Order: sequence, then C-alpha cells, then structure tokens
Amino acid sequence: LFTSLAEMTYCTGRTMEHKAAANEVLIHSKSIDDSLRAHMAKIRCLLGENNDSETVATMLQVMNELGEPLPPKPSKSFTKAQLGQLRQRLDSTTDEEILFLPIMKSRRKSSAIRIMCDTLFPLENVNRDLSKTALCRMVNIILDNGLSSDSASVFAIVGYHCASEYDIDMAVRCTKLSMALLKRPEFRAGKCVSTGFNVKTRHWREP
Repeated sequence: LFTSLAEMTYCTGRTMEHKAAANEVLIHSKSIDDSLRAHMAKIRCLLGENNDSETVATMLQVMNELGEPLPPKPSKSFTKAQLGQLRQRLDSTTDEEILFLPIMKSRRKSSAIRIMCDTLFPLENVNRDLSKTALCRMVNIILDNGLSSDSASVFAIVGYHCASEYDIDMAVRCTKLSMALLKRPEFRAGKCVSTGFNVKTRHWREP
C-alpha cells in the first residue's frame, strides 16, 4: 500500500509525501524484493530533482542488494578492460543469437537493467567511467540471462556510446539490434529512449 502511495505521489508531484511513503517501505522491508518498487520510485524522484550525487549513491546501494555491485569509482584501466571484453564478447556473438535469446525470467536482473538505464545520465555527470561500466554490465546481464523489456534501449545507448568513440561499425550494429527489438511489442518499454539514441547514431551512417 505504501509503495503504491509512493508511486502515486511521485506522479502527482507531491514530493514530500512521496519521500515519506517510500521511506516507510524502505524502513520496514525485509528484503530487496519487498523494497524494490519503493527504491525505483525514490530514484525517479531524485532524477526529477536533478540530484545526481544522491541518485548515484542510491543506485549503487540498490545494485549491491540486487547482486550486481558496481565499483563506485572504477579506474580508467578497469573501464577500458571492461569495454574490451564486451567488444570481444559481442564480436563472438551473432545478431541472430542475440535477437533470439530467451526472455529474461529474473525480476532482479531485469530491475537492475531498468535502474541502470534510468540513471545513466547522472552516472555520466558524476563519473564517466562508472557509466561505461554500467553499460558493459547491462549488456553482459542480457547475454547471460536473456532479453528484458529494456533491451532495445540498452543496445540503442551502447550504439550511441560506440558512435561517440568513433567505433561506427559497432554503433551501426547495435542500432540495428535496437531497431529489430523495437518491432517486437515485448521490448517497447523504452521506445522513446531507443528512438532518440538511434537517431543520434544514424547520422553517422544509415543502418
């Protein structure tokens, strides 16, 4: 009940009531499964307030509880290694293998992806290497556990990142994957996000 109240008060702009309801859930919850919706509502509220530092701190805490801990201050060498490993993994996986992955069954894994997608801009503002680490983690979760409803958004964002690093071939490939997933109704959760990033990437080369 308090979780629904937190979500409702967020949608109606009643910030103080939202925080009180969310905190009530977080104080009395026994596990991350009980508090997950309240955490996500709190993160959305922090995003609306442009409170980047607290958003990132909350996101890192939730990721730990979900079993997907991220290093709060990854080094550039760590990030470079993560990106290199991800590139190797994508190079060894065909588009067909990705597009026909099973649907992700783990609520915790799909929630982790949703939270990382939602907080990428604050992550970018606070620590660019942390945002790149989160990108790698999202793709690895998908490859290991199957496609979530945010998979189209993930590949669109990765494509945009690759374009910004002038890796145009991989950028176009990820854009194609995102566009292919958007044709399937179960992957349209982030249609606006996906379309926006895909348009930014496609000015380099039409897929």
